[in-house]
Amino acid sequence: MSLRHSEILFLLAAHPEGLYGGEIASLLHEHGTPSVTVRVEMSRIRKALGEVVDSSPYRWSVPVGTDVDQVRHFLAAGEYRRALRAYRGPVLPRSAAPAVVEAREDLAHELRHVLFRNAAPEVLLEWAQRPDGRRDPFVLQAALGAVAVGSPRAEQVRAWLDQASG
Repeated sequence: MSLRHSEILFLLAAHPEGLYGGEIASLLHEHGTPSVTVRVEMSRIRKALGEVVDSSPYRWSVPVGTDVDQVRHFLAAGEYRRALRAYRGPVLPRSAAPAVVEAREDLAHELRHVLFRNAAPEVLLEWAQRPDGRRDPFVLQAALGAVAVGSPRAEQVRAWLDQASG
């Protein structure tokens, strides 16, 4: 599957009611993509996956969940450590499709907001140890409060914070 196919399948999962070709085109590109291009890509997807994707409108014919759904489920249930573990990193990080970029930013914002307000300090420290957490000064500052002053771990988090801030 190409990145474009992954983007389309993600969008269909985010819109279980289905999307028409023109809607998919506008979600994929700021200035739209010709509907014929979407039809060609959908044909390739259907050949690869079989009858699990319907047309008119395009939609999954079977229940589908995404990592995004799983992270949000755990956040809503107050299972912050599980939410963090389900968060595998930014949603389709190479995608520049406007709807995917928006979903990526929304999930990152929601995760940050909920964890900062509710998660135990150890969860923030776990987040700070991940590659995406090490680049986020807010995560690192919160994690710094979770470790004993002067401990080797505190020094490591402080070094990450210096790198992220500088």
